[in-house]
Amino acid sequence: MIENDQQLLVRALDASTNPVLITERTGCIVWTNRAFCLMSGYSKAELIGQTPHLLSSGRQTTTFYRELWMTIIPGLTWQGELIERRKDGSNCQVNQVITPVFDVQGVVTHFIAVLHNFRVADEDRIRMQQLAFHDALTGVAQSQPVPQSAHSSSQSSHSATTAPGVDVHRPGSLQVH
Repeated sequence: MIENDQQLLVRALDASTNPVLITERTGCIVWTNRAFCLMSGYSKAELIGQTPHLLSSGRQTTTFYRELWMTIIPGLTWQGELIERRKDGSNCQVNQVITPVFDVQGVVTHFIAVLHNFRVADEDRIRMQQLAFHDALTGVAQSQPVPQSAHSSSQSSHSATTAPGVDVHRPGSLQVH
């Protein structure tokens, strides 16, 4: 049963759309998921054995990293925004949560970092604005928002502030009706 649980955890983390990175206490990368590889541009083989410094854009100061390490080494969770550098040299703004992993004696052995890529959120925001102010079929700009009464009955449960064509019941994905 334990082996099945471990396999499930690995598959679940790998399937996550949020980039995930696991390091040893020393910072050496021991595991990444597919989303992390996609975000960074590096393959898993290129990342394993490296440190997250590989992704440093130079935008954060030494003091920033010192404070980050002074938070996580004693076993506290750190959260903040970073500008990371991808393999192709472009930068990526991420929100990152780093959580310590403890052994049975309570000693920090690893860190797990879960990231959120702001570029994806910006792209969703742009798509939502496009849907809110442009006809979903033709792409033609609307001079004013479509009145709620003009929507089909399938959209009648949406609030008056919901953009036309946006399914609010599916966070993270815009559905055109």
